[in-house]
Amino acid sequence: MTTSGRTHWRALLTPLLVALAWPGALPGTAVGQSGCSGVLVAVAPPTGAPATECVTNDGDLTAAELFTAAGHRLTRVQRFPGAVCRVDGVPAEDPCVAMPPADAYWGLFSTDDGQWRFATLGVDALRPSPGGAVALAWQDGAEVTAPPVDPGTDTRSGTSAVAPATEVEGWALPTWVLLTVGAGIALVLVTVRRRGSP
Repeated sequence: MTTSGRTHWRALLTPLLVALAWPGALPGTAVGQSGCSGVLVAVAPPTGAPATECVTNDGDLTAAELFTAAGHRLTRVQRFPGAVCRVDGVPAEDPCVAMPPADAYWGLFSTDDGQWRFATLGVDALRPSPGGAVALAWQDGAEVTAPPVDPGTDTRSGTSAVAPATEVEGWALPTWVLLTVGAGIALVLVTVRRRGSP
């Protein structure tokens, strides 16, 4: 296999290996709002403290609408409009044409039991229920890092304040991985076909 062929396979396999190593639930650390009766919306940027906001929601708002209601600007990937490229202008250097690299992107998380999980739906499909939580957390490196925000507990009853989200639970590949793997396969197929053509 040529060096160029190895590069194509690495580009294809890296996101898949990250997804396969994904542990599922990740505990947050204590920085949150407790007892939010709406949806706790959090953004954890690459530097600085995370921003949290309790947003009123009757269950009809998507995660994208909740982030907007909390005052955050989302910039979409031009080739994959369901994917988020920038939050509040960060990272400024990303042109937002293609999917961000597998080691520098905004990860979408939600919770239904007080444990952050990487979302299996995008910001336009995920609809957290009242009492739920949703977060965009900057991912920097091969290891997925949960938002440094505690989704909170209901201080009135001592039970979890996080109601089930309409997200599919259980082990699944994140949407960005599926899109990246699909684009990688297409790139490899196009390259192989071009080399095989007279």
